[in-house]
Amino acid sequence: MPLRHHHHHHLTGMADDHFIEYVWAKDSASGATVAAVKLTATDSPSLSFALPAGCAAITGFEWCNKHGAWASEATAV
Repeated sequence: MPLRHHHHHHLTGMADDHFIEYVWAKDSASGATVAAVKLTATDSPSLSFALPAGCAAITGFEWCNKHGAWASEATAV
């Protein structure tokens, strides 16, 4: 799946026909998914979770129903 780098996509909110369907986070070193959420058009596109032990960096991902997958740069934690 091709990924686009996230550039503050959807800062103005979500609409019924254009919204973030999924948000997930991966441990940047192992690639393991550490948290995920399925959203609706009325949800806030956010994800809160406890960091797993030994995790040094997280990469955030989102799936837009019109534009596909987006990824952040790895962020040290």
